[in-house]
Amino acid sequence: METYLLAALALPLLVVALAYFLWPGYRPINLRKFPRKYKDEKGKKRPYYDVLCVGAGPSGSCLGYYLAKKGRKIALLEKKQFPRDKICGDAVCKTGIEMLMEMGLYDTLVKEKKAHVADSGGVVSPGGLSFVGRSHEKLGSVPAALACKRIILDETLVRAAQKSGAELIENTPVKDAHFDKSTGLWTVTIEDSDVTYQGRVLICADGATSKLATQLGLVTGPPQGTCSRSYVGAGTHSFKADGVMFYPKGLLPGRWLSLTFSIATRSFWTLQQLLCRGRGTSTWPDGLTS
Repeated sequence: METYLLAALALPLLVVALAYFLWPGYRPINLRKFPRKYKDEKGKKRPYYDVLCVGAGPSGSCLGYYLAKKGRKIALLEKKQFPRDKICGDAVCKTGIEMLMEMGLYDTLVKEKKAHVADSGGVVSPGGLSFVGRSHEKLGSVPAALACKRIILDETLVRAAQKSGAELIENTPVKDAHFDKSTGLWTVTIEDSDVTYQGRVLICADGATSKLATQLGLVTGPPQGTCSRSYVGAGTHSFKADGVMFYPKGLLPGRWLSLTFSIATRSFWTLQQLLCRGRGTSTWPDGLTS
């Protein structure tokens, strides 16, 4: 059995290796050798930004943090003002946790009890079959998930981006953007304002159903989901696990996914998410009270 398993794993690797050497077009692009149409003016004074990022949520703020660390001039255009909330699952996956560690934010969030490590958790099937395990035993120092309210997480990330050198421009709802081929610059216009911003690169980080990306034709499909979220205070429940995923029978058949996660101070949130278009309602797990 082990011999067949090794052969099954080795065959795809052999195909990839042969393709790499026999088919040059298969090889990944070396960005350092990529031809530049416009001059790289990194470090020079100029009236435009290297990067304009529309949206200063987790993706935009992380982008701002790393680009600013590399000396790039980047502006984060945020339609609201921090701190601001966003309806979300409030959970950070393992890869996200590794980024928080790299940015020096993970320990502070946990020590200040602004985030809760989800160690004990599992899944419950529609038929009632369940499995709960502990991630620390399998994953070591980096947990499988972290629960942190978005109103806290988002501000923590954007402040880190600012500290690294990114410019945050709040209360700036973007109206539109257009590209000038002669100058190689994007111009972004703002709603109810004559103010404009220019940048060499435009990033649409204003959500999965980005308004700007839709206007530019980059996103062509309708929203693929909807969700509701509720918080339950500490001392009002008997929920002991750090996180559970389950499928309520009352919402089946359908592609409903329910998540329940503990957050700091042992309060927790529950999320109902519909993974395809349609209507839905919020419901509570049996035995839990709000």
